[in-house]
Amino acid sequence: MPHSPRTEIESEWPLLLRMSKLFADPLRIKILSECHVREVSPKGFHEKFGEVSLDRVSRAFDVLAQYDWIARADARAGQSPPDPAEQLYRAIDTALVDDETSAEIPGPMRSLVSLRIFESLGDEVKRAVDAGTMENRADQHMSWTPLALDRLGWEAVISKVDALFYSLAQEQRNADARLSESGEEPISMVVGLLGFESPGAGADRP
Repeated sequence: MPHSPRTEIESEWPLLLRMSKLFADPLRIKILSECHVREVSPKGFHEKFGEVSLDRVSRAFDVLAQYDWIARADARAGQSPPDPAEQLYRAIDTALVDDETSAEIPGPMRSLVSLRIFESLGDEVKRAVDAGTMENRADQHMSWTPLALDRLGWEAVISKVDALFYSLAQEQRNADARLSESGEEPISMVVGLLGFESPGAGADRP
């Protein structure tokens, strides 16, 4: 898990319950990811992805809002669109799970969290391949690297990956400011960062 100060948003729900609600359904993870990039409505999400019914998408939005993952994005408080499916939502900037909190999460739930994140990334890769955008740009990056490290090496690599992850939020804010002035069409981008303990090269040998 990324290193971060142990801070949480104000919520009536315990963190573990909130996490269980989020990771119980891959659809909720995808919606939350979209809400981090832009303000989005259930109808807009359904029109973009169209994988499941609008009713199911709306229910997923309701769960995310109930458990404080997303919030209404009204510019004017108290005003809602006539159709609830057109209500815009944005992601709430929550602190990610730090090492101390992660240690309190039961092992099976940590495994589920990792699996859901990987499944969500796989869905994004497949969508890019199907749409033909995977090879659109020559300056993209795609690689994975096996390493054999000592404890200090492990901690150094994780620290670098964490630092890159946190830098992405600042790059998004910088881009938002520039786009608001330039009117340039945004480039949708997915960055996947994984760093985990492997069974090792000899694990599959009899």
